[in-house]
Amino acid sequence: MTDAVGVSDIIYARRELAAKQIDIYFLTHRPKAAGAPSLVQTHRWLRRYGLMRDDRSLIVVGKSAAKRSVIEALDIRFSLDDLPSTVSACNEIPNHRA
Repeated sequence: MTDAVGVSDIIYARRELAAKQIDIYFLTHRPKAAGAPSLVQTHRWLRRYGLMRDDRSLIVVGKSAAKRSVIEALDIRFSLDDLPSTVSACNEIPNHRA
């Protein structure tokens, strides 16, 4: 299995957070694609790289902008995203750091 960029760092961070009993959520926005639904494709990818376990949650949102609402509703304190506009929007949430 080829290590995707940054996966080993994420696995290390996940283990550190799990040891501290911190919940981990995977929030994703993925356009519809051929084959399995986005939820299934993302779940498979996370499992393949050892990131998804039974005690983790995967949430697929219809638009990237919807991530902010989910983060607010779940009172998530920290997030990581690859879309600058999502990072900026989430950094506006009180007591949250993206």
